[in-house]
Amino acid sequence: MAAHSPARIALAAVIVALLSPPGPADAQMPAAGSPPTPFVTPQRDVDVTYLLAGPPAAPGGLPGAMTQRMRWSVALWSQRLDPAGNAYMITDYRARRMLVVDPRRRSATMLPLPGGGAQGAGGVQAPGLRATGHYQRLGGDTVAGTPCTEWRTLDDGGAESTICLTDDGVLLRARHGQQILLLASSVRYGPQDPSLFSAPSGSRIEPAPSQ
Repeated sequence: MAAHSPARIALAAVIVALLSPPGPADAQMPAAGSPPTPFVTPQRDVDVTYLLAGPPAAPGGLPGAMTQRMRWSVALWSQRLDPAGNAYMITDYRARRMLVVDPRRRSATMLPLPGGGAQGAGGVQAPGLRATGHYQRLGGDTVAGTPCTEWRTLDDGGAESTICLTDDGVLLRARHGQQILLLASSVRYGPQDPSLFSAPSGSRIEPAPSQ
């Protein structure tokens, strides 16, 4: 299988990483009547197009002109990411695997996901479960015509991030400091075709190369 662009695959991994909640920590006390932590995975089928940070990107401004489409199926607990180019990624959190699909060659590389249990593979919360760890509610905003709530949190490496999530767990914006890493440009709710979340029929499935 031909190698995929490292830049495209790295950018595709941004959303996967941002969906993974941080480890347990002391949480900010929420306002009365509000949930202590957000949903960090979508609770409804959704199709989102993102702008991704790429050089050059002005501090505090919009990301560079790199786009990525994300589709989510609640029933399948699966995510499809289509970065610029031909290859795309399908992550099946129930089966704990990721496929990097090259439709031109009718082939796909299979990668395992770490983790498991109630939190799910790769640290992604199972449907209906709110995030664990440290989340500080900052206030509301609107991105791509869709309301969201900003939360300050820590990633797995301990770096502080600010993410804007809808009440039903759709990520609309992520930033480190003043740099926007990811920004939704369109959000469309609606049932997703199950065929989008599997390699095309007849594709050759290959294991990831040994490290």
